[in-house]
Amino acid sequence: MQDAFNRELGRLLRERRRELKLSLKTVAELCGAQFQLIHKYEHAEAQVSAFRLWQLLRSLKLDATDLLHEVEKALPAGAGEATASSAAGRSEL
Repeated sequence: MQDAFNRELGRLLRERRRELKLSLKTVAELCGAQFQLIHKYEHAEAQVSAFRLWQLLRSLKLDATDLLHEVEKALPAGAGEATASSAAGRSEL
């Protein structure tokens, strides 16, 4: 499931970057990263840290909730259920 999540997240980030007509280099500069890393995120070759995701969201003018909802919609049915049930016993942040 993690691979599917990363692929969909990368696809949506790439789609938004192209929608805004931003180059990899521009997004990388906005995030303080190298363009190769942004490319790896977009192609699910590297996992996005929480901090880098926050930077990407700001750079691409995206809402975290909306983006994650879109990722979730693209995942196979029931893909997140095991994770949700195991997290049910944990307290919120």
